[in-house]
Amino acid sequence: MNKRKISVAIGIVVTLALLAGGWVWYEKRQKAVQVPKWETRGQQKISTEDTVDAGDWKVYRNKEFGFEIKAPEDWIVDLDNGVWIYSYKKDRYNILNITFEKDTTLEKFIDKYNNSDIAKNGASLSRVIAVENYDSLKELGAKKIIGTTAEGINNIIIFVQHGNGAYVVTYHDIKSKNDIEKIIKTFKIIGR
Repeated sequence: MNKRKISVAIGIVVTLALLAGGWVWYEKRQKAVQVPKWETRGQQKISTEDTVDAGDWKVYRNKEFGFEIKAPEDWIVDLDNGVWIYSYKKDRYNILNITFEKDTTLEKFIDKYNNSDIAKNGASLSRVIAVENYDSLKELGAKKIIGTTAEGINNIIIFVQHGNGAYVVTYHDIKSKNDIEKIIKTFKIIGR
């Protein structure tokens, strides 16, 4: 075989490998989107200061992380690297991430956040700019942390200390944050 035929054969093999890899990635993402483990309950109200009418919302229970949260029917759960709860609407994209971090405290978490994105010159690109009580989950001792990111978007983090670890609920400071905060108000610890 001459070099040209070998190059063409290698090109075809590489192209097929890329297509197969893309198909596997796409299928994995599609399955993740279809994985929700929701239980639908009838009319139910959540008792918080600002009562959330969770009417026909779905209940998501995660025994591994030991929590329960409710969200509207059209929201999707993805279990890739924590729990992602999101929805797509015409003019906005809502996303909420819930993780449980072992062996952490508020101080350790803030230090980790402040040192998570360091520029080549050593400057921190992500910084906590405020910490306050989060009244919507005050029975859990929750703290609301506002932090900057390298992209210039504020992260809102709800930090709930539980034993030697903490639940970390993160979302961006976006125009639809009221929708997300209504969902966060339904957060309950069910085990652990």
